[in-house]
Amino acid sequence: MTHFRKEKSVLFFIIVLGAFVFSSNIWGASIYILDESKNSVCAREMLDRNDFIVPTYNGELRTDKPPLHYFFMMLSYSVFGVNEFAARFFSVIAGIGTLLITFFYTRKFLDFKAAIWSIIVLISSLHFALEFHLAVPDPYLIFFISLSLFSFYDFYISRKITQLLIFYIALGLGTLTKGPIALGLPGLIALIFLIANRDFKFKTIRKFKPILGILVYCTVTLPWYILVYEATDGEWISGFFFKHNIERFSGSMEGHGGTFLLPTIFVILGLLPFSIFIFRAFQNSWKSRRENKLYLFLIIVSFVIVGFFSISSTKLPNYPMPSYPFIAIMIGSYISGTEKKNLESYFIISFLIGLFITSVAYIGLYLEKDLSHLKNYAFLLLIIPIASLIGFYFSKIKENIKALTTLSTGWIITALVIFYIIYPKIDSTNPVAETRNMVGEIENVAFYGKFNPSFTFYARKVIPRLNSVEEINRFFEENENALLLTNARYEDQLKGINGAKEIVRTKDLFEIRITLVYSNINIENL
Repeated sequence: MTHFRKEKSVLFFIIVLGAFVFSSNIWGASIYILDESKNSVCAREMLDRNDFIVPTYNGELRTDKPPLHYFFMMLSYSVFGVNEFAARFFSVIAGIGTLLITFFYTRKFLDFKAAIWSIIVLISSLHFALEFHLAVPDPYLIFFISLSLFSFYDFYISRKITQLLIFYIALGLGTLTKGPIALGLPGLIALIFLIANRDFKFKTIRKFKPILGILVYCTVTLPWYILVYEATDGEWISGFFFKHNIERFSGSMEGHGGTFLLPTIFVILGLLPFSIFIFRAFQNSWKSRRENKLYLFLIIVSFVIVGFFSISSTKLPNYPMPSYPFIAIMIGSYISGTEKKNLESYFIISFLIGLFITSVAYIGLYLEKDLSHLKNYAFLLLIIPIASLIGFYFSKIKENIKALTTLSTGWIITALVIFYIIYPKIDSTNPVAETRNMVGEIENVAFYGKFNPSFTFYARKVIPRLNSVEEINRFFEENENALLLTNARYEDQLKGINGAKEIVRTKDLFEIRITLVYSNINIENL
């Protein structure tokens, strides 16, 4: 009974802490990042049309992603209305779910202590917390890939049919979230794991009931893929599989290339502060792989996911994130055995990392003209080196649990400071935040060339494209109160505009482009 109460209390703590960190101020920051904007708008347009089949962004077919995250956003919009909180709500739920399954399977195949530290590693990661703040498909993908891999390993060990069904269903739902990557990566990992265990045999494969797996997987995935193929005459299928899968792997898209080692660097930076133990954790797992097959599985999962995105031509920080729960378990397992070890050097490294992060943030804000007045907010990040110093003190007197808990607490507080204080200040300077009320209230809004996609979220309508100065002049002549959205790249082409003037010129956050807004409204009435 005592054990049950303890477990119940820990699960409650994980849910509360996960909700507290992952949902921190998700209602207070603009839908501004490009991917957030397009995904949020796509879900809204599908809800407006009551259409669960064809994804569109600003009235045009969007072939970037399958629909599962749109469905969740549509449900959230129906309950909470179309707003920032609703767009991000189910990403938070996916984050909490990822914590819970990581704890559940780690406790089952390792021990309670390792499970707790695995969760602390994940919840302390600023990158992990940030990802589950966003209205993008990756939070769902991380959850479903994690669930598929955990349930695969569970079935391999226990032979429980429920785990096998979970495995196949999770593969299907992952494929509805981000496509074939959710099938290919777990499939490759499972194959390598069986080969490494010298168990890639017909007898073993039969136990996985592949015919049942195909039926379950196809039942989950095929209906929507068939319907979208028919509804778009194959255009969605062609755009998604060829452009957003094959081309993204074989060639860098949108300038997101980089060195082979970049995904490894992303993982090390993304799992700070506890990635300072990552090499020791891998070493410990390798030594323990014969005692417990889970360690070999964790190593294979980590190397396959990070390795796959290392050879992919397109590289983004979120791509190797499905490996985080599995690397976190290795780190958590290592940390759970460090109570009597000498950790002072790790806290010195953590202290230096904290100073470096603070310095880079200060310099970055100082050099960004529109953000230079916020540079002193970077000093709030000194929480990290301060926590490291306190942790160093505890480690010096051999209180390693207190030391590591202090380090974790410092990073969690830092995340909250960023989400509630620093980022809202930065976000308030973006061009959408400055003009979203206008875009939402004024009926006649159009764009020329390209414009910041987040405007469409706040416009709550399709923004039509104008293709020439003649069309722009006609637009302003026919509409007394009108706005034209564009950017400075097209400024020379717009010198012939009559009856309207530039009312906004703002550099987009984290981008080189400059947003321009033209209007024929009296500026005093705006």
